[in-house]
Amino acid sequence: MTESELDPRRLRQVVAPAVDAVCAHRMACGRTPDREQLTAIREALEDHVLQALQQVDLTVMPRDWSWERAAEAFAAELAEVLMKQR
Repeated sequence: MTESELDPRRLRQVVAPAVDAVCAHRMACGRTPDREQLTAIREALEDHVLQALQQVDLTVMPRDWSWERAAEAFAAELAEVLMKQR
């Protein structure tokens, strides 16, 4: 799957709940992220999700496969990793 096959606005929407989860976790730990940290979290999640999706061979995926569902699941997994690291 190539980057041109993805809608960047939709990718941002799909990744947003994972960004929110990481930010909520940090706030619960007393570390409210500033705008720069929030941007860095969002960009890191989007970049990792994009890299993962670029490894997908669409010719072998089932017809009902959705890059949005895959991105959502992968972003959630990445968010868990980020929350455990800090």
